[in-house]
Amino acid sequence: MRSLKSLILAIILLLAFGTDTNAQCTTDGHSNVWNDGWISCQTSPSPNSARGTGHWIAYEFDVAYSLGTMDFWNSNETGQTNRGIRDVIIDYSLDGVNWIEWGVHQFPEAPGTNDYQGVPGPDLANVLAKHVLITIVNTWGDANCAGIAEVRFNLTPTVRADLDFFVFLEGPYNPNTGTMNTLPAALIPIQQPYSGAPYNYAGGEYISNIPTGMVDWVLVEARRGTPSQTGSAGTVPTQIKAGILMDNGQILDIDGSLITFDLVQNESYHFLIRHRNHLDIISNEAFTGQLLISNDFGASINEAFGPQQLKMASDGKAVMYAGDFNQDGQVQTTDYDKWKYAPAQLNTYSNTDANLDGTIQVTDYDRWYNNRAKNGIIEISF
Repeated sequence: MRSLKSLILAIILLLAFGTDTNAQCTTDGHSNVWNDGWISCQTSPSPNSARGTGHWIAYEFDVAYSLGTMDFWNSNETGQTNRGIRDVIIDYSLDGVNWIEWGVHQFPEAPGTNDYQGVPGPDLANVLAKHVLITIVNTWGDANCAGIAEVRFNLTPTVRADLDFFVFLEGPYNPNTGTMNTLPAALIPIQQPYSGAPYNYAGGEYISNIPTGMVDWVLVEARRGTPSQTGSAGTVPTQIKAGILMDNGQILDIDGSLITFDLVQNESYHFLIRHRNHLDIISNEAFTGQLLISNDFGASINEAFGPQQLKMASDGKAVMYAGDFNQDGQVQTTDYDKWKYAPAQLNTYSNTDANLDGTIQVTDYDRWYNNRAKNGIIEISF
């Protein structure tokens, strides 16, 4: 049986704007030398305009995390512990632009000894954040400089969830068999193809051999928040993985098992499915973080959030719309333009091969034409 996994994120990337910045993480203890920490002796404008100009330190994570408790080591230089920060305002953000105030906190002065073990910081209570900003209100006496030694953010305990997901692409879908046709294995890349724009996915998933029944690669995103149809997206990704789409619609990990995500237990997630030439979708249902999450996007067009974001095939299966060749969340003339530029190719792995048969021809234009003017929702935008 799987158990909860506590993840600790020790921040070593400190985005600090001051004349002198230096940060170092050690194993729960800090020396009393000046360069074992971070110090700012010049004020600068805060990334949160509401905080004005002052001393501050900002942290940016690779993705949004659910943040729990903090551990803190104040400035510990012998004879200079009055530079340590005292009262602070803590803000957090998903995009580094729109900030939410978490609250205020007071950190104790460091002892100035070379075996300083730090103190517990505040509990951020599972806030979802990609950016954290600490604004220094005052120090323990120094009027010009403010410093700290280390801050550690502890992630909320997570559960490793198996996703038993099924999704179908309109392009290769065969309503006579209820499965998807497959590309010749020699045309499918052994490494995930989403490293370029607009995905810019840095995952290193690859396989040594193309498994029998593999249709293509897809991207799966676990997202927190409440989805929106218009305006600004209401969800943000907490984890992204590339998976293998099989001809029966199942999404698998590169080792052939169910794809897994580390989710905060009992928190709600929507899952977004991306494909390189189909209109992306996000789940209508919010799923609770648990050991097994199952969903068949092919069961109904209502499985995707938003109006008619899935298309009904002739056999009643719900499939993703083909034809978004340029991955902008719309099936429109710009997609036709990409197909028209090279409308006849053989043995190719191309975004304009709408039906994924390895040949670009009129049948791919037909897929685009039938879906032209179809728009995705704001949640699938980049």
